[in-house]
Amino acid sequence: VGAIDDFAALADITERHGLWLHLDGACGALGAILPELGGRYAGIERADSVSFDGHKWMGIPYECGCVLARDASRLKRTFGVTASYLHEQPDDALEAFDFYDRGPQMSRGWRAMKVWMSLRYYGAEGYRRFFRRTIDNARYLHELVAGHPDWEVVQPEPSLYIYSFRFRPAGVAEADLDDLNARL
Repeated sequence: VGAIDDFAALADITERHGLWLHLDGACGALGAILPELGGRYAGIERADSVSFDGHKWMGIPYECGCVLARDASRLKRTFGVTASYLHEQPDDALEAFDFYDRGPQMSRGWRAMKVWMSLRYYGAEGYRRFFRRTIDNARYLHELVAGHPDWEVVQPEPSLYIYSFRFRPAGVAEADLDDLNARL
């Protein structure tokens, strides 16, 4: 629904209990690049890891997910495997960094190219403009829905680009509304 959690409060809890803090920002983490939303993202820098999906808000073709981890060696300790057919590389050499031991997939396609090309073409400022426009569009949709008797607002005014509402025409029984909306 485009909610942004209280990251600072979550970080306080996880630090107090010695827990790993992962923030699943699949849809909205990239909003942190908007200065006007910066306060809502306070504490994101305290996370141990953050994920986001470029195929959601960035408009990059599916699939395009990313995990940023504060300590990449923990990924290697979690996902690293040893087998005779896998080559050993030193941990401390930059050239030795290999994604095969940083996640369950082991090998990967060249998905990063589409991210690099999009960032190169639009740049951070281009994405800021795009993000602002999508937020404005969601707020405009909210105004239209809130002002129409056949539509029901099911969340407060959107803070990001996601907005939830449903069709609720007069004369349709409550028990039939879910089926009606599923068919739409």
